[in-house]
Amino acid sequence: MIRARQAEASDSAFIHTLSVRVQEALTHSGSLQQIGPIPPPIVADYIRQGYAVVAEAAGERVGSVFVEPLRADQAALWGIPQADHRFLSRLMIEPSRRGQGWGGDLVRAVQRQCAAQGRRIVLDCWVGSVKLRRLYAGLGFVLHGEFDEDDYQIAVYLWS
Repeated sequence: MIRARQAEASDSAFIHTLSVRVQEALTHSGSLQQIGPIPPPIVADYIRQGYAVVAEAAGERVGSVFVEPLRADQAALWGIPQADHRFLSRLMIEPSRRGQGWGGDLVRAVQRQCAAQGRRIVLDCWVGSVKLRRLYAGLGFVLHGEFDEDDYQIAVYLWS
């Protein structure tokens, strides 16, 4: 079981290097997904604004996710009211720890935090990512729609 907490400045290097390890694992597996590396100044900005969450298991950092207000351009493009929505992105679990259910645990922790604040969650993934789409549906997210994004399509999910 994991514990989710707000990231602190001291977590910046961990989140950056985690994004490097996760991207290397994705590339090695043949995935086209791009999640990192996330530049240190961007990580620091997310932490400073309170949008970065760290997952811990037995006192060890094992993952991270960003949860920020849904941007106006995203809300308009996807036809979603902007108020009270949070956008969940960059869900990352240590590659050596994948397959233990911690990604789902981390999303559930964010869901509990958002529910306590009366917030809804929006997230997206590549349309062809069957594994992620199953994960999100299993966590109670509902497909809102599929949208063109440059030369591919994304699936946008809502949770409330």
